[in-house]
Amino acid sequence: LACTIRDNLTVLLWLKDALCGNNPATWQGALDFVAAINAGTQNCGDTSNGGTHQNDWRLPNIGEQSLVDYGTFNQALTKDFQAYPVTGFPFLNFQALTYWSSTTHAFSSLEAWTVDFNLGFTGGGGSQIGRFVKTDTNNLIAVRGGF
Repeated sequence: LACTIRDNLTVLLWLKDALCGNNPATWQGALDFVAAINAGTQNCGDTSNGGTHQNDWRLPNIGEQSLVDYGTFNQALTKDFQAYPVTGFPFLNFQALTYWSSTTHAFSSLEAWTVDFNLGFTGGGGSQIGRFVKTDTNNLIAVRGGF
């Protein structure tokens, strides 16, 4: 059973289990979770390196949001991922919620960009249109590759 999902368009590898980690988490909590995957102290089942963990996992930056379908809502995941593999939805526990990116907002180092997989847009919600305060909690999913 594969523990990653490959985006052939961007060559990014996403964790298959979207709830592997501290979901929801603050932005720093999301970064700490990714660091724990890289250190091998958090196991998300990735055996793509001959049975050992990879050490280049990270939060996706705001430009790497190839998973979102901006033309739909309530699980705004691009149709490529909804149809692949043919046997069904490739992700486990994927939530139609807001996920952190690694990108800090240009106007405030206290805020970061997010992707909303419920409404299908990049930005934030509430009074923080376009971003969330890093001490708020959102979901996270780790990515690697695409270099």
